[in-house]
Amino acid sequence: MISSKRGFSLIEVMVALTILGLIAAMLTAGTRLGIGISGKASAAAEKIRTDQIGRTFLRNQLEGALPFHYSTQVQDNRFQALAFEGTTDRIRFVSRMGLNDGPDSLPRWIDLYREKGLNGESKLIVEERRILSPANQPSETTSARAQILTCTDVGMEYLDTTGQKPQWQQAWSGLTRGALPDAVRIVYRTEKETLRLLIPLDYAESARQGMWLQ
Repeated sequence: MISSKRGFSLIEVMVALTILGLIAAMLTAGTRLGIGISGKASAAAEKIRTDQIGRTFLRNQLEGALPFHYSTQVQDNRFQALAFEGTTDRIRFVSRMGLNDGPDSLPRWIDLYREKGLNGESKLIVEERRILSPANQPSETTSARAQILTCTDVGMEYLDTTGQKPQWQQAWSGLTRGALPDAVRIVYRTEKETLRLLIPLDYAESARQGMWLQ
């Protein structure tokens, strides 16, 4: 009796294995591509979230800038000055918003400045220092430090409304002006866009009226 069953030939087995190998390779490549795309999307979303947190923190710290009074020595004379010094790439002021202890905490000196990296990008750094009595000067040691934003360039301007019309100034000194600026504008650029943060200073009017914090 002749059986109708027959086995696979060696050629058929090799063809089947080749096809299975191609399918497996395509599935592996597709999986890696999907993981790569997902990873890039997650990294982009995380950067957006981190930048949003940084902008919010920066806004809260500057909005809480206090009309704080401190003593400083200029040559042989000692002066009372307002704790706010700003240039295009640096601001020093006193705020009650802290990196570690949040809003409405003890006042501390804040240094906000631009730091350039080796690859040409700029970082916006915030440092906190304790207030030392009796002159209310900042301590030499840093109590907290963080990187707020990463960009290709960043600049700061200060709103002056004491003249006939409002003007943006490139620098601001509490020692000579005796008041806070009405607002701070921070312009920072990334590879894709230019962003502007306009931050009003809540205590600016108090400083103009002479309500200083000791």
